[in-house]
Amino acid sequence: MFGAIAVAISTTIGAGVLALPMAFYGTGPMGLIISAVIAFFLILSGGMVADLLKSEHKPVQLPALISDILGRQWKVPIYLTLIFSMYGALSAYLIGFGRQMGVLIPLPPLVASLSFFAFGTYVVFRGTRLVEKVAQPLALLMVIFLAVISLLNFANFSPEGFISEVSGTPSLGLGVIAGTMLFALFGINIIPEINYLSKGRGLEAYSISTIICLVLYIAFSFSTIGVLGAAMTDLGTEGLALHYGGFFEVVISLFTLFALLTSFLGIGLCTQHIYNYDFGMPRKVATALTTLPALLIYLASQAFGFGFLDVLSVAGELTLPVLLMLVSYAFYKASRHRTMTLPAPRLLATLTGVFYMTIFASFFMRFIG
Repeated sequence: MFGAIAVAISTTIGAGVLALPMAFYGTGPMGLIISAVIAFFLILSGGMVADLLKSEHKPVQLPALISDILGRQWKVPIYLTLIFSMYGALSAYLIGFGRQMGVLIPLPPLVASLSFFAFGTYVVFRGTRLVEKVAQPLALLMVIFLAVISLLNFANFSPEGFISEVSGTPSLGLGVIAGTMLFALFGINIIPEINYLSKGRGLEAYSISTIICLVLYIAFSFSTIGVLGAAMTDLGTEGLALHYGGFFEVVISLFTLFALLTSFLGIGLCTQHIYNYDFGMPRKVATALTTLPALLIYLASQAFGFGFLDVLSVAGELTLPVLLMLVSYAFYKASRHRTMTLPAPRLLATLTGVFYMTIFASFFMRFIG
């Protein structure tokens, strides 16, 4: 059980959490409420996946699980939904790396990001297993880092400044908070693996890991807001490094750069494997399809002024809700001829589907507005 929880946490926690302080900035208590609601619905969706897995007699991944129920014609749309969310992450990490590198050395963000892209593309193409060996220990370090930096922030916390700055700042919109938190907390795709590791207790392991991540995220976000106030940056650690300076500036920056690098390589390898193994494409083509779209999104962000938070929130609002709606639909369809553990399965499937559809629609409402 402990191993399953550790795997769930290591998969969930990534560089996306660094965008949360800015997402919460200006929201006050509403940010807490939205975060709790997101976590609640993700746990419900996790329960649906765990229920669906009970009818499987062999190891199966999320896309195959959903397509087995909805029909094989859904397999490609499901994969593409996952892939486009990964593009959002990869391009955001390019943005973040350029910004954070600029804190350490006087290097233009564009140069740093392009160098990062070239190195990352090479490693993804080589398919090195070093990333897989480093990813899980890094996740543990990420947990420790978030806890330590939160304690440091609370030691320098200014309640008056926090309240005055937040109350006087227009909210970025609940859709931005929901999308960013959904992206940062998303770990539904790992449930088949942790269900196997925990011998059928996948939902319990996923729920515990989600709550742990939520507590860490909220502590880091609100303590960072209390320290930075009006100096808040869309990459939270960038502002913290500049604020603390000296030794802390170096440590925070280096850890952030390492987190961005390993997250980029981990997601890049996962995306390349989908193209290479699942779709049968040559490695060169798979690598190009993995990293070039992310580069194009990054270049567009530089042209139109999109930041780290903007890209991650869009990824969370547009791609992941679609995938989770498909999970709800598959659960609803399966509940017609299966006995489910969750109570009132059709009602739950409908409610979760409507919730994710609301997040999906929030982006277009902001765009039209």
